[in-house]
Amino acid sequence: MGRGKQAESEPKVLGPYRDNDRDRWMYAVVIDGVRSWYRGRKGGSRQEIEAEIEGARQELLMPVDKTVNDAIDAFAADLEKNTSRVTAQATKAALLFLRRFAGELLSRNLADRHVVKFLAAMDEPIVSANRRNAKPLSMATKRSYFLTLTRASTWWHRHHFTPRDFVAEYLTRRVEPLPWLTKAGSKQMNRGKAQLRNLGEARRYMEQALARPTAEERVAAALPLLTGVSSGELLHIQAGAVDFEAGVIHVRSSETDDEDDDDIGWSVKTCHRVRAVTIPDQLRDDIAELAEGLQPTQLLFRAIDDNTRLGVRADWQRKDAPRAPNWLRSVVKRVCRDAGVRMVCPHGLRATHASLRATVVDEAVSRIGDALGHADHGKTAAAHYVGVQPTVPVLKLMAG
Repeated sequence: MGRGKQAESEPKVLGPYRDNDRDRWMYAVVIDGVRSWYRGRKGGSRQEIEAEIEGARQELLMPVDKTVNDAIDAFAADLEKNTSRVTAQATKAALLFLRRFAGELLSRNLADRHVVKFLAAMDEPIVSANRRNAKPLSMATKRSYFLTLTRASTWWHRHHFTPRDFVAEYLTRRVEPLPWLTKAGSKQMNRGKAQLRNLGEARRYMEQALARPTAEERVAAALPLLTGVSSGELLHIQAGAVDFEAGVIHVRSSETDDEDDDDIGWSVKTCHRVRAVTIPDQLRDDIAELAEGLQPTQLLFRAIDDNTRLGVRADWQRKDAPRAPNWLRSVVKRVCRDAGVRMVCPHGLRATHASLRATVVDEAVSRIGDALGHADHGKTAAAHYVGVQPTVPVLKLMAG
């Protein structure tokens, strides 16, 4: 008897039942022992009523009291558990727009209007931390953020945070193509980061980079242009990854190293990015200075713990955490300004490296892609990195 009462108190859906007198199917929803009957349309099929019953069951299982903030955190936590911390952090960053205008909304109420608002929010200029300029997101970033929302919507539906996959349903009703699928958007997708214009600008940039006052700034400013390493790869170079005898720097994921490296919290995108780059002769002494006295797992570019009082520096020391990307960007911008060249970001230097390999070294794009650590043997390099067209040879015609 007690077992029957306990079972009756659990929410459930019963049916389907056939009402032959009225020519329709029906089912019952039991909540707290109270049974409510629902009838399908007259003449409806069994498949239709079973679809309604499945929807009713999903609503019963759904955590109705969860907010969008809860849903985002749950999705990110699942990604961190099954993929990586980096993916989880990137997911939270992509869904920040949704969190801002719908964070306290119950997740079950997400609908088309929130997808439209998410797309509109990505078109608004993003104000930088120093409040001095505002820039819109790139088209590639917009596509990436929306793809994250699409995946989140599917996950939320499967885990009963939403009664339906609201983004998938929105896309079936949308008439016009998404911004990055238009002709104009496709051009922006393939534009890539701004690069130094030519070999002359690259030389002027290098002169100023090697003239920086500290070894740390000289290496940070010059290494991306000379070797093509990305910002994340540069800022996470460990002392033990520098092999002076072989003359190379090993670019590797922390996941491939000892367990002592796991606290770094960073890994390269793919296994193809685990490679070695040659130590430039111009930077050999500076890199040796940065690595001197460090343990193998310590980073070359470590953050500074600045203790200040009343605006006056009292003391500072290096931490085990890596330098912030903003620090690297500021170093590169100062070098560009002093050199009088186009203002580029560190990733633009990586792209400039690819273009110079194509023009100066006349290297095949497939090999350039391999050198950058891409897995597609030059497809990404050709579309986004090598910013020059193949040179057409001149025909020499002699009269007579």
